[in-house]
Amino acid sequence: MTLRGVDLNLLPLLDALLTERNVTRAAERMSVGQPAMSSALGRLRKQLGDPLLIRDGRVYRLSALAESLVEPVRELVAAADALLGVRTPFDPATARRTFTVMTSDYVTLMLLKPVLRTLASEAPGLRLNVVAFADDFEDQLRRSAVDLLICPMQLATALDDLPRAVLFEDRFMLVGDRDNPALDAQVTAERFRELRYIGNPRILTAELEAQGITQISELNVQAHVIVPLLLTGTPLVSFVQERLARLICEQARLTILPSPVPLQPLVEVLYWTAASTGDPAHAWLRACLTRQAQQL
Repeated sequence: MTLRGVDLNLLPLLDALLTERNVTRAAERMSVGQPAMSSALGRLRKQLGDPLLIRDGRVYRLSALAESLVEPVRELVAAADALLGVRTPFDPATARRTFTVMTSDYVTLMLLKPVLRTLASEAPGLRLNVVAFADDFEDQLRRSAVDLLICPMQLATALDDLPRAVLFEDRFMLVGDRDNPALDAQVTAERFRELRYIGNPRILTAELEAQGITQISELNVQAHVIVPLLLTGTPLVSFVQERLARLICEQARLTILPSPVPLQPLVEVLYWTAASTGDPAHAWLRACLTRQAQQL
């Protein structure tokens, strides 16, 4: 089975379908209506003699043929863009596009929330689809299942070959309830080992273990951004990003102290693929994220 005989106008749509594995999201990626994308899928299925997308419960999976086409189609679309060298001028005021961003709840709150104000005023047709940071982040970015990845530099050493931009730094502070008597005096490393705490972001686990800190957490949550709110009225403590802690310390009645043990700074980095570098809309959004990060 080859792509010979396939309408070349369908290749970008096929690329979107193979990447998103979802008709609705593929339509948003290509700024076309869902009926038009469904029609394109029907034509592709007929021309290739294969279902391409197969429903599996509430989601779709790629057929064996579709899996084999992911990389060749992506390369064909990229080569066509490079060969033709023609792009529609990008106007943020009128552009319609959805970008999928993989990042943490912390970055979503601190960085993406203010970016939404910029999009509303300057690019109302651009939308962000934010997905949680996952273990397969490298695979999802490299196969363009996500358009942008924002994560701590320490977690993404496997992406050193990809284009990237440092957004901002933060540091971890020891945080607890304002009335927690254990926080009345300076907390040393020895005293910290005696405190009850809520699980830390996984980026800190290796650092703490290297310093002999292996207490069992009294509570583990996936959304670390809610941890400061869980500390209120309890004897528990946790390490929290300083910007997040300062944002809600008054409402949550928190005490913020320096870390009792040395910890590396948190460096949030924006990653994307080389194929996206020259995309005007992609570049505009990256610049928007970078500018906002500089204002934090």
